[in-house]
Amino acid sequence: MYIPRDVDPQLRAALAAGVQQGCFVLLVGGSSVGKTRTLYEAVRNTVPEWWLVHPADSEEIRALAAAPTARTVVWLDEMQRYLARDTGLTAGTARALLQAGAVVVGTMWPDEYATRIAPCRPGDDDYHASGRELLDLAHVIDVAPAFSGAERRRAQELADIDGRIGEALDNTDAGVTQVLAAGPELLRWWEQAANPYGQAVISAAVDARRLGVGAPLTRELLADAVPGYLTSAQRATAANDWLDHALDYATTVLRGAASALRPVDDGTMGGISGYIAADYLLHRGRRTRRTLCPPASAWQALVDHIDDHDVLAQLEANADGRMLYRYTRPILQRLADAGNRGAEIQIRIDRGDLEGAIAEAREWDLEGEPDASDFLIWALKNRGYIDAAASELRTRNHWGSRFEIVALLSNNDRLDELKELAEAGDEYAARRLAFQLARRGRPEEALALVRPQADATPPNAWAAAWVVECLALLDRLDELQRRADAGDEYAELRLLARRGHLDELRVRVAAGEAYEGIILTALLDLGHVDDALAELQRHIEENYDNGGDIDPAEQLAELLATHGLLDELKDELCAGNRCAGKWLANLLTDHGQVEQANQLRRFGLNPDRTIAGPDSRDTRFRATLPA
Repeated sequence: MYIPRDVDPQLRAALAAGVQQGCFVLLVGGSSVGKTRTLYEAVRNTVPEWWLVHPADSEEIRALAAAPTARTVVWLDEMQRYLARDTGLTAGTARALLQAGAVVVGTMWPDEYATRIAPCRPGDDDYHASGRELLDLAHVIDVAPAFSGAERRRAQELADIDGRIGEALDNTDAGVTQVLAAGPELLRWWEQAANPYGQAVISAAVDARRLGVGAPLTRELLADAVPGYLTSAQRATAANDWLDHALDYATTVLRGAASALRPVDDGTMGGISGYIAADYLLHRGRRTRRTLCPPASAWQALVDHIDDHDVLAQLEANADGRMLYRYTRPILQRLADAGNRGAEIQIRIDRGDLEGAIAEAREWDLEGEPDASDFLIWALKNRGYIDAAASELRTRNHWGSRFEIVALLSNNDRLDELKELAEAGDEYAARRLAFQLARRGRPEEALALVRPQADATPPNAWAAAWVVECLALLDRLDELQRRADAGDEYAELRLLARRGHLDELRVRVAAGEAYEGIILTALLDLGHVDDALAELQRHIEENYDNGGDIDPAEQLAELLATHGLLDELKDELCAGNRCAGKWLANLLTDHGQVEQANQLRRFGLNPDRTIAGPDSRDTRFRATLPA
């Protein structure tokens, strides 16, 4: 039984318009909020007699666009599956379908959508350029995570007919659609499992999806992945048929609606190609397991059993973000063997063959790859070859290269070189140097650096802001008050933060009169480090898309490093926050462990969170992080 949703009129009007001229409609909403059912009802209501095509992959979509049929709905549920970087659905293919009069419909999660439409930062690899162009064509309709008052009233009217609706309305632990989709039962089945092997299989499948593996997981892959999720005793006492019982448990259908793992057919009757974790569990796992790095057995099983190059590339990116180079290297080799030039460049850099990597990038550039130079610089930075990356940046005739060089020096604590640039008149270098001096507890030096620009006529805005920041760090509140009385808005905000007026600051942020980072600043001023951590964690857990004025991943890593919270910093690295790796390396340098810092940058971590050496299997090259 379908409960009418608030978005139905808008959705059906968009589809009705497409009957005449084609349309592309995308529903964006979280797991189990009713996107697919709402879309299905709208299509059935609007174009009940049209053909409906559910393509298996992007290749089938391209074939359909090349020879379109009249009166066709192209159904793209979980649209992110069709958006691989090199082989995914493109805007050109979508336009061909629309010109043929097709109705293209799809669904997507908010974080998947936000990631793909977010603008690329200068100097970064624009991984989602093609997806962004495609999604710009869509008429996007958001599906709310919870029922509105009107929707609950409509649901109540149907509760007498279907008792499950009444039960869902009474449940306070999850939304109506989630309860109807058996979400709470799925969580209990996983998190409170009586069968440890079934629980481990589910955890492995959820972690695989967290790492970007959306393809079905084979029985063999799961068997190899599970041991790391079990205790020694559980492994030792496992029966010969443990996997059969574990999969039986994981695929048990709850409330007649859903199972923790969904079997995927292999095209034959009763044949199973693999298993995929339920969306609802993935959403839960992204929150509760964010800082849990999957065990070595899971990584190795994924590396050994996955053949799809797009999936491998996603897995490599996730391992690289955690500095688990033990797993990136075999993946890169397989990609390079298949002709991936970017993988070949990274392999050469890993071997220390910088000249070979640069030559490979030059050749790639001559073959017409517009991002070859950007990729080379990213790869050099990624492995800690700062001088080589800076040298490459200097050879480029690009307006942004100067800013990238300054950021590179700043991010790697090359303060002497920053100072040279600042003294030569580079304003951006002076700004980054002031930040580094203030961070290192040298606000007097930072103040002396920026005050001349702040007192110039006309005053330099960024320098004036840094004067305020330094005065606050030095606790010179009287001078701050004079600047605030003279009309300096930032000085006024900084005084409120310094004096702990959090409620007033929150009101101003909500009204758009203050930037949201001021709350974090105020918490740190008060010494409320735990609250500041919670504030940043909240931003990250809400899939913060870096569209605001703070980057929570960077801020969180910096905050952890500043306060010496190394276990938490390592947790962040295990969660894929590469900024945490940079700060770990900086801390090692501060502790006089320069060689270990270089090993971390170039060789990454072992699964046991020690620093890997040239051969990650050789314990002679291992080093523990400072206590």
